[in-house]
Amino acid sequence: MNAFTWHKVDAVFGVLALALGTYGAHGFRPQNPFYKEVRQTAFLYHLVHTGALVTAPFTKHPHFFGGLLTSGILLFSGSWYTAALYEDRKYPMLAPVGGFAFIAVWESHVICLNDQNALRDSASQRWEVAGTRVLAGHFLWDLRQYVTPPHLLITMLRDPLELFVSAKQFKHREETASLEAAADFVASNMRGRLGWEDPSDIGFVRRFLGTDAANSYDPQLVYTKEQSSAMASTAAEHLSNFWVVGVVEQYAGFVNVLQHTLDPELEHPRLWEAASEVNNNGSPVHSRDVLDRIDPDLVREFNATLSFQWQVYDVALQLWDSRCREVLPLQDHSSLCSVPGHKSSLS
Repeated sequence: MNAFTWHKVDAVFGVLALALGTYGAHGFRPQNPFYKEVRQTAFLYHLVHTGALVTAPFTKHPHFFGGLLTSGILLFSGSWYTAALYEDRKYPMLAPVGGFAFIAVWESHVICLNDQNALRDSASQRWEVAGTRVLAGHFLWDLRQYVTPPHLLITMLRDPLELFVSAKQFKHREETASLEAAADFVASNMRGRLGWEDPSDIGFVRRFLGTDAANSYDPQLVYTKEQSSAMASTAAEHLSNFWVVGVVEQYAGFVNVLQHTLDPELEHPRLWEAASEVNNNGSPVHSRDVLDRIDPDLVREFNATLSFQWQVYDVALQLWDSRCREVLPLQDHSSLCSVPGHKSSLS
């Protein structure tokens, strides 16, 4: 079940809340006025928790969170609606169970909800797409379901080995401020990863899986090679849906492909000049130089743990080469389409 299915469930509860609220305000005339207050209580809890249900897909455990909310609404509000309708206090016997579900929901919010930035980013995926011609960011594969066709999906990948180094430099700038310090820090992290029971890591592959699969992946768990290979195969298959799959190692070509397609008359030269300025990770040393300072045997052994990322990256290279040669003129193929040799997981 897709996490965003909870939005459909929420829509149903929203319609019910509107209908029951309208009926309660204009058509509900109990003999005992007490039951009008009972209906109002049921409606209030129904409405508030219907609003909360919209956040379910953006929590760490959406089905757990959504299930608790749904149970609470049905058991608590449902029981009191029934009691008010029949004017009989015997019906809300399950209301306490629903109440405990509501309590559990708000307690679990601390556990289930990702950090506020993640919530804000996830929410923007849906609401910003409709009125924005270009939406850029780090998104999961499921973003495509919120984009109304026709549209162009574009992504960019990087050499998995250099990506690992660059990520360490970006997250630990003080520890990697110099070339020597960066090499020592990265080497230490490589040895640490090799000490895991199963050091294989799918890394960026998660981005090209469905939301449920991506959120449930835990790098600390041991996955069989068949499971990891299946995830990599799914990601590689999804790549074929992108109009352009670029690679960082040929960034200049990537910008040229976009410009030739989106702005063939070069009506916005400043845009492409700005796009051509590569933004690095803020480190004073290049990740390739860091790798050159580390024991080659260690690099080779660690690189083997990235085999599933390389499986997807190799597909990206093929897709990039094909699209680039299709878009750019023949004289640019050598300089803007070809990608410098890289160390594969088998080298």
